[in-house]
Amino acid sequence: MKKIGGITDGKVRRKRKTPDVFSSSSERKKLESAVRRSPPVVVKITGGCKGAAHIKSHLEYISRNGKLELENEQGDKLEGREALNNLHKLWESNPGKSSEKTKHTLNMVFSMPEGTDSKAIQQAVRDLALKEFGDNYRYVMALHTAETDKKTKQPHVHLTVNTTGHDLTRFSLGRGDLQRLRDEFAVRLREQGIAADSTKREARGITVKAIKTPIQQMNQRGVMPKVEEGKYREVARELVGG
Repeated sequence: MKKIGGITDGKVRRKRKTPDVFSSSSERKKLESAVRRSPPVVVKITGGCKGAAHIKSHLEYISRNGKLELENEQGDKLEGREALNNLHKLWESNPGKSSEKTKHTLNMVFSMPEGTDSKAIQQAVRDLALKEFGDNYRYVMALHTAETDKKTKQPHVHLTVNTTGHDLTRFSLGRGDLQRLRDEFAVRLREQGIAADSTKREARGITVKAIKTPIQQMNQRGVMPKVEEGKYREVARELVGG
């Protein structure tokens, strides 16, 4: 009501509601289900190579001694012993200051659960690597599947980055970079039509022992906590193409 000289005008004015993607309980449940069903991405730092011999053995491992195709930052396909030896010589000759403790490569693995389209994973890592490292660093990637890696049925991509850039600067991952790579991997997978979630296990509510928290109690009452709302809004935008 609007006051006029201390007297109300008798008209009631209600606040206009802002349209919300969660206005419908059924729509909210659909979005929650979409997020919770998305398999988590896995991004691991498996180590780094120190010295020429270590680089050589690692490249031989991820390429299965030249039998599997490697792909570099230029998109060139490298296959066979000769191509592998040439790559090793190129990386071995990379200039830059180093010591016995210097890691000349950063070795990573990007994987998804069994049954995920391996080519989609490969394309997702290809796009991620080009964005993150392509401007200044050499790298190679190799796709491993159940047919080429007997240790696991999960399709995965080995990404090995030469830590000396073209401008001779050294590359290293800082605090928070690993989670950023997980987030980027999930985005790239979704671009390929693969459902993927990059949140940590704790954030997804996956714990060793179920404990009733205020957030869980809110979920049981059908109330969406603010901490989860942002994630569902992001999925909603992707589902509607915006």
